[in-house]
Amino acid sequence: MSAKDKWMYRSTGAGNARYRLFCFPYAGSGASMYAGLGKYIDEEIEVCPIQLPGRENRRNESLCSDVEKIISELCDAMKDLLDKPFGIFGYSMGGILAYELTAKLYERFHVKPVRLFMAASSIFREKKPVEVSSMNEHQLVTYMRKSNGVPERVIADEFLWKNYEPIIVNDYKLIENYRFSYHKVQCGIVAFASREDREVKYRNIRLLKYFAPKFELYPMSGNHFFIREESRRIGEIVSREMESCSA
Repeated sequence: MSAKDKWMYRSTGAGNARYRLFCFPYAGSGASMYAGLGKYIDEEIEVCPIQLPGRENRRNESLCSDVEKIISELCDAMKDLLDKPFGIFGYSMGGILAYELTAKLYERFHVKPVRLFMAASSIFREKKPVEVSSMNEHQLVTYMRKSNGVPERVIADEFLWKNYEPIIVNDYKLIENYRFSYHKVQCGIVAFASREDREVKYRNIRLLKYFAPKFELYPMSGNHFFIREESRRIGEIVSREMESCSA
């Protein structure tokens, strides 16, 4: 398997698409989370969900919580896929990775996405995040239930939970260790946010407007995981935003 195939799923028969959309998952999830959203993305856009190591079809690889390492390896893997206008989408933790990938692609290859999409995500924090990665199992289960981040069937199933737990701990470690260096991106940012989100503050998402030449914020309804109810609307907005741009 090539590095390119290892890092992302690609749709069969999508070679005629005019655009590509690279998508980062939220903490604890993998590329498969974009199966729902992908149904609402225009067929002119090839959806390329990014698969981070240590999960799903990469479960035999070591997990990684180093943002710089992930972004560096991903840049190498995707350099041959930058021949079309592209967008980058990140949800929650994935938004951090999407922002850093956008900056690194411009630094290394002098290319930029037509739009950077960040949903339920911000590079800003008002205070030190809750150290989820340091919680014991009981504390972690309680936190996951409170945040609605994990289906109850996963928590209740010992086998599923034992496979899931190291992934969520790793991903929260990535979030906790991330330090924004205040570099701007060279493309417009489209953000999706809910005032009901208790994980990422609406006002912190609005601050993204100071770090891009163009900024658009679309209010959503629901908790931190509003993508579950708002997939159709998000997909329609992403399609419209990308198709209104040129490379």
